Amino acid sequence: MNDEVYKNDMQADFHNDSDGRYLVFQVGKHKFAISLLSSREVLEYEGAQGLSHSKDYFDGIMNLRGEIIGVVDLRTKLGIPREELTKKVAIVLNNLDTPLAVVVDSLNCVDIVDEKNFHPPHHQDNFLDRRYIKGIYRKGDEFISLIDLQGLLDDADISKVA
Repeated sequence: MNDEVYKNDMQADFHNDSDGRYLVFQVGKHKFAISLLSSREVLEYEGAQGLSHSKDYFDGIMNLRGEIIGVVDLRTKLGIPREELTKKVAIVLNNLDTPLAVVVDSLNCVDIVDEKNFHPPHHQDNFLDRRYIKGIYRKGDEFISLIDLQGLLDDADISKVA
């Protein structure tokens, strides 16, 4: 995809689901972001009740104040090797047909990023399927990847775990 087409697509995406604020979190050594508007709440992850015959990245379900929430392990979904961590964070997502949370290693911050600072994903990022990344931006000497939640959590996957 050339940069001009990418920038036009990105501008449409930004106007639809972002006010320029992004929730930044860590999975393994990688930093990712999602639109702050796509997150409903963040909580310490205490585990989920597993379900048989579900995808390997589907941790199970959890009860959040009487609401059943499906839980996706982002580390597994992104193909990042598992590590046993003492604490993890669950980000409960907003605006999905099925209540869903993603589990990440840690929460970093909320960034304010102008859409013109996003760039296409690098071709050399082989660790991750580029369909899951909307773009990247630089903060200091780090690169942060903006996750495409719709691509990552496509309807076929969600319907199988819901």
